[in-house]
Amino acid sequence: MKNELLEKIAYEYNYDSMVFDNMEKESYPEMLVETPYYGFYLVAKRAGELISQDSFLSDVHEIRQTSEIDSILVAFRMDDAKIRTDISDISDRSLPLTLRLMLLLNRFVTESETEALADTEEKWLNSINRMVRGMESGRLPKDPFRRLDRILARKWCRVLRLFIILQMPSFSKEHQTIVYRDLRVSKTRGIAPGYLRRIEYRARFNKLADHKMTGKIILLAEEWETRCVSGEIIGNPFMYELIGLAYLDTDENYKTGYEWLSLLIGRHPDNIDFLKWKARYLRREEKYDQAHEVCAQILEKNPIDYETHCFESNLYYIQEKYKEAQKSALIATSCDEHAPMGYIALAFSYLNDQQYDEAVSAFNRALDLESDNTDALRGKSKALVMIGEGYDAMNCLVRAARFSPDNAELFRELADVYFMSGYVDECRRYCRKCLSLDPYSAPAFVLLGMLEIRENHITDAVKWLRHSLTIEPKNPIALNELAYIEHMNGNDDECLRLLEQALNIAPDFADVICSMGVVYYFKGDYDSSNALLDRALELDPFHVGAMVTKGNALLTQSLPDEALNWYERALEIEEDYPDAIRGKFDALRAMGLEEEAAEWIRKEGDSFDENDR
Repeated sequence: MKNELLEKIAYEYNYDSMVFDNMEKESYPEMLVETPYYGFYLVAKRAGELISQDSFLSDVHEIRQTSEIDSILVAFRMDDAKIRTDISDISDRSLPLTLRLMLLLNRFVTESETEALADTEEKWLNSINRMVRGMESGRLPKDPFRRLDRILARKWCRVLRLFIILQMPSFSKEHQTIVYRDLRVSKTRGIAPGYLRRIEYRARFNKLADHKMTGKIILLAEEWETRCVSGEIIGNPFMYELIGLAYLDTDENYKTGYEWLSLLIGRHPDNIDFLKWKARYLRREEKYDQAHEVCAQILEKNPIDYETHCFESNLYYIQEKYKEAQKSALIATSCDEHAPMGYIALAFSYLNDQQYDEAVSAFNRALDLESDNTDALRGKSKALVMIGEGYDAMNCLVRAARFSPDNAELFRELADVYFMSGYVDECRRYCRKCLSLDPYSAPAFVLLGMLEIRENHITDAVKWLRHSLTIEPKNPIALNELAYIEHMNGNDDECLRLLEQALNIAPDFADVICSMGVVYYFKGDYDSSNALLDRALELDPFHVGAMVTKGNALLTQSLPDEALNWYERALEIEEDYPDAIRGKFDALRAMGLEEEAAEWIRKEGDSFDENDR
């Protein structure tokens, strides 16, 4: 009799409100907590938390740790051995159907943060379709627990499929057919009307977005607000306006978005979310001072708004005001010390302010909070390269590539680190990996050209560099490398033409300015050379090439004392820089310090060939 009572209570509990409205209308009966039925409650609660989040409105989903999912398995009375194995195998038939649904949903939400959904869309569609077919087929079991499990799974599976499909980047005719069929079936199974209305609106939105019908998207958002305000739909009245603003935040549509946003703010002047979108749109238009004014308006209302402090740090970063960016990022971390974005903003502002040790420390703090954050791993690798830790930089990028295996730019960055560290074969391999993912990666072709220059394969180098310029005609690095080849071939006029072209594209590119200084040095125009090298050092005070060339020019003009100062400054930054080592040797000899020069040879002997000796 007791078992029958428990079964009756378990069957009558409203799990749907938790799954579809993320709302517990009544406490779970105490007498069921120590029974396997409690697992259904925990599954419903977790599923509701997952599907209530919206990927358009939240940059980061809250993904629960495995230990919390373990508690669900314990509630279902599964032994510890199964807990460690079954969680990774959603197809395991020994798992309750509702649990398998929730695990699939949890995995989707987790992986959608680290994968490009466009690349995995078919995989997810096949997985959920397989699961729905399995849950729809077969008779209801006689066992009360298994029977309730299948009843709930059949009721939920189609709506969870809707959730997954409606997060996909594309919305094909196949998707549309599934959505409307599942909506129809779900209505007959008594799914909460409020949730189905939200699904219907999302389906309509996706269809309009797929056909780029921006005007109708705005009308849909306004309709949603009206129906929510009237009480016809229970939900956030501004949800589709925020989703619409995110959709319009593109080079093609942002002006339309900004005009609409102005109307929205006119109606709702105190809506913080709308003000944040205003700041974003102003940033896109490069109206940074106005964006700062909006941030000040938001922070006056809420001085500890973490997101706004992070955003303001980004504004300062774009403006190259790195000290101000650091200040805003530090405030952000004090507002929420457990969120990684503030530390990432702080780290990048340190990185561009050439405070590399501080940058590494801030990136490490972000990675302590979110170990798979690829932005933090990539940024940390750049900082490590700058302090001479090339091997650790490689490890960071290898880790990042494991989390984002389809990110071509990651492999290009990895190739770049291998190039700087002198690993030619590895560099070439990762360049080709990058190009297999993105055949139009101009930086990868530039890197291949630089590899061929290093190996003195000039014909191949020119081929790769010119190919990069067919993809990206205004690539200053490619132009700089081609200019170097022309200089080495004795064609300084063509070299200077290419450098002028690069300088017009990137007027503050220190490498190009230094290259021009080198050419004028070889032409014997020391005044022009010196002015250009000084300009390069203003832009990059640690530019070793500019320091060495200044030393060479001074040595050529019989000023070895001054030349020695520049060589030693260069060696303080890069102690094994060959041209600086040779320059110091020549300067010491020119000063008549033969013993010191000989000692320098003995100390740095590996950097000299027989001709140097």
